[in-house]
Amino acid sequence: MSMKKLILVIIAMMGVAGVASAARNETVSMYVGQQKTIDRGQITISFLSVVDDSRCPVNVQCVWAGNAKIKIAVSKGGGVAQTFELNSTLDPRTITAYGYKISFGDLTRKPAGMGRMPTRPLATLNVNKQNLETDEEIRIRIGQQRSTDQGRVTIRFISVIEDSRCPMNARCIQAGNAKIRVVVTRGRLSRTVELNTNAQPQTVNVVGYQLALQDLAPHKGEPGRNRNSPKTATITVHKN
Repeated sequence: MSMKKLILVIIAMMGVAGVASAARNETVSMYVGQQKTIDRGQITISFLSVVDDSRCPVNVQCVWAGNAKIKIAVSKGGGVAQTFELNSTLDPRTITAYGYKISFGDLTRKPAGMGRMPTRPLATLNVNKQNLETDEEIRIRIGQQRSTDQGRVTIRFISVIEDSRCPMNARCIQAGNAKIRVVVTRGRLSRTVELNTNAQPQTVNVVGYQLALQDLAPHKGEPGRNRNSPKTATITVHKN
């Protein structure tokens, strides 16, 4: 092969790699009430509402930056949409749905003036297509379910079996343990498993995936939360 042809082949390969990279990472902007399809129509994201916006208004100096919270819906194909909340400062700032990681990018700021809002808020989201050869982290509120690996597997958070963890800002002899029960479904195959934060098993292999419980929130004694606040589990998923 001549040097000229070799250079052309290398350039072509670089171009293909560039296209693949761009397809895996996208930035989308939409006004409240709008929806956008991404990754060649694989998933649809809808901007449902602004839940809260305590950020400092434009051209105003504030002691605290505040937080913006929006509600979105994510669906794949003609399937049922999953709803999520995203924050600018607080958690969660990133969620995972159908194998895509979606992060809060920006939201039109309020103009100066008490209680004023933009006529039509514009949200910007960063979308990254995941590869389950690496771990994927999902957050599930009790009684809800989340899909991962592009909708191939669904995890439903059924119940909290125990939570003996040490309360926040307290000194305990033992760290304690949180144990939850989830149902994992892949196609027609469903399995019920238990996950722990500290006791065994901390990692469970089920229907071709490895699951690990990273956290269960809120913690006892967590500021701004009461004991009746819905529990949210953070679970790491790895494809075997």
